Amino acid sequence: MIRSILSILFIFPFFASGNCADVFSSPNFNEGPAFHLFQEAVNARNQSHAPYSNYYVGAALSTANGKVYCGCNVENSAYGSTQCAEANAVGNMIVGGEKEIKSIVIVLKSQFKADKEILGTPCGNCRQILSEFANAHTKIHIYTPEEGYKKTYTMEELLPEAFTIGNNKIPDSKDRQLFKIF
Repeated sequence: MIRSILSILFIFPFFASGNCADVFSSPNFNEGPAFHLFQEAVNARNQSHAPYSNYYVGAALSTANGKVYCGCNVENSAYGSTQCAEANAVGNMIVGGEKEIKSIVIVLKSQFKADKEILGTPCGNCRQILSEFANAHTKIHIYTPEEGYKKTYTMEELLPEAFTIGNNKIPDSKDRQLFKIF
């Protein structure tokens, strides 16, 4: 009981201040792969604007050149105008002159339904956006703020039949039959 209370006391200031150290020392915390990106994604998540859903998301991606770009979700009262963290991170990558995602970390809270954990993943639109700049083997690491690393997917697992136009195709996907126009 005391450990739970202390965990809550350490987690709340972590999100309020962006200081990662307190949560990382939690006994239930799992660093997992791409931990350096997790820290950046948490900092991005701290900047989220989610007054309607209270569902805060942060994303950090690394490029083939070793640069890191972050994004957070930005909700809007006109729900269709909401921007996802993954899409914002990709937009920042493009502004930075990069066009190839090496890996990405997404930090979000798990949802629970009938006491069963439902792990969050990128929405369909973000999967398509990520696929534009990723290859079939690009790793998408899912973390929660409370427990750290939860699961890794490949781009192909999240979006097995990516939509493409013309010659724009996901590298390393030779065995896939992609829908093409033109």
